[in-house]
This record gives sequence, structure tokens and C-alpha cells, in this order.
Amino acid sequence: MQTHVGDTVAADIRKDKTMLQTTRYPVTLYTSADDGAPQITQTAGALKTVLKACLVTGYGNKQGAGWEVLFEESNKIALKSTDGKSTGAALHVADTAGRTAHVSLYQKTEGFEKGKAASNRRSVSYAYSTVQKWLLAACARGFVFVSFHGSYSGYLYLSDFPSLAAADTGNTLFLPQGIDQSSNYASFSPSGFNISPYQTTGVILKSADGLATGVEASFSTAAAGAQHNDLPYPSPVSGGFEAFPCMIVERIGDKRGIRGLLPGIASVANNMAAVPFGTAFDNIDGSGDTFVYASLGDKDKCPVLINTSAWEI
Repeated sequence: MQTHVGDTVAADIRKDKTMLQTTRYPVTLYTSADDGAPQITQTAGALKTVLKACLVTGYGNKQGAGWEVLFEESNKIALKSTDGKSTGAALHVADTAGRTAHVSLYQKTEGFEKGKAASNRRSVSYAYSTVQKWLLAACARGFVFVSFHGSYSGYLYLSDFPSLAAADTGNTLFLPQGIDQSSNYASFSPSGFNISPYQTTGVILKSADGLATGVEASFSTAAAGAQHNDLPYPSPVSGGFEAFPCMIVERIGDKRGIRGLLPGIASVANNMAAVPFGTAFDNIDGSGDTFVYASLGDKDKCPVLINTSAWEI
């Protein structure tokens, strides 16, 4: 199926058929252009304010996504989903310095950065330079935040995901921009199937067998951004772009196995650098859903489409 966006033809997104059983969760799109929206600046607490407003309190005429605050103090906050099917994992955000915040995933929270941690501290450069725009897409069990700096985007992703593991109780993915709490940042660029992972930045709350906390995650897709994004847009193949679902790959000893499906994000195989941040594409896969274009890291290397209608979890 093809669909027209303005005068531009956008190519298909083919949703892979899997053995996963999923539920559609409605998504709300929050952006810096909304009436009453908080703005990202280089001051301490700016990211914390945006996350709380979108996930909990709402702003203007928009309601929050239904999450709750577990702990809050000055420019620190711990947040988690209130959905009955959620794993109960919590996001801890220390936004005390400005420009960059430290984030971590906790299986059990007993105070700020106290309890059972599933990750070390990671960093999110939400205002490394002048922020032109930000967006946050959220449902009851997950969200993705992106701040656009021009040629680079800061990002933070946290969501439960549909899992291939039976009776999975640790199926939460934590994907921050930074691989540690310093300035070591990674772009989201999934490898192609049967190719060694290009970047490993994600953390799964628990291993598939439930015995380990905080296991390493990488990502694979049918058309890897890192290997294929030299293909121009519009594509000489489809006349638009090619975008594919991403699989979450768990590290199991010296092996890797597909754990589940990454909700809300499709990896684009084309160079989308000329497409404005936040451009919307409607009904490109026949679902009636809307997707917006963003980059998770380097604008030239990690184009994605974010589903702003519903996530399958």
C-alpha cells in the first residue's frame, strides 16, 4: 500500500507477522509547540519538568499519560507506569546540572536511587546546544522523548514490550542516549538480521528466565540503518522510504537471542536528513495510524518513525 503525504509518495511500512500476542495502547503526542507546553532549556530541571508534565500532570488542555511519581525532590524524580500489566519498573532522573540529566532503571524503588537497580546511571543530553523542538509520545506503559538540536537529537526511551518469553515479568526496555553517565553517547542504529549488533545501549529489566536483573539489549531489523541509510529519499525502489519493525535482542552468555518487539519505533532504511523533524506520515501501513519522523542520535544515521496513534505491547 502507498499513501500520499502532501505531494510526496511515502512507501510502505510492512508490519512483520510474529507469534507475539499484543494489546494496542493509545498514544498521546506531546510537543514543544503545544499550548502551555514546558520548554527545554539548558537549566537544571528542564527535562524533569517535561517528563512530569507529559507523563503525570498534563499541561494546557492535555492530560498526562497516567504515570505516577514515586519520589520527587528539587530536580530529581522517580516515575513509573500505573498500568496493571506493567512490570513495575521505575525511571529515576537526576536533572541537577542542566543540559544533561542522569537516568537509571530500577526494578524496585525504596527512595531516590535506592532499592534494586537494573542499570547503572546513564546520561541524556537533552540540551547540548540550542534546542529547536522536542516531542514525547507516551502510552500507559511506555514513552519516547526526543529533543532536536539541529544535526543531533537527545533521546530517552522506556517501555514494556511484547515478549517471546513465557510468562515474562521483566519485559521492560530502558534505552537512554548515553551508554554511561559521562559524555559517551550512542545513536540508535539497529543491525541487519544475522549481522553483529552495531550499537548496544539498551537494558532489559530482567533476563528471559527471570534470574538476572538488568541484561544487555541490542536491536535488529530487516534493513539496518547503519548499513543501508545511504539509500536516498525518495527511494529509487519504492518512490518513498522503507521502514521496518525492530526486534529486541537479549545477550545470553556469549549468544544472542530475540526477546521481543520494540514498541512504537520503526527503523528507516533511507537517508532522511532533508525531512524536517516531526514531519507526520498518515496511514502508511494501512492501519490508519500516524507516524512522525525523528532521529535518535545522529540525524544522518539513525532515522526512525514514531507511532503517535497506538503502541502494540
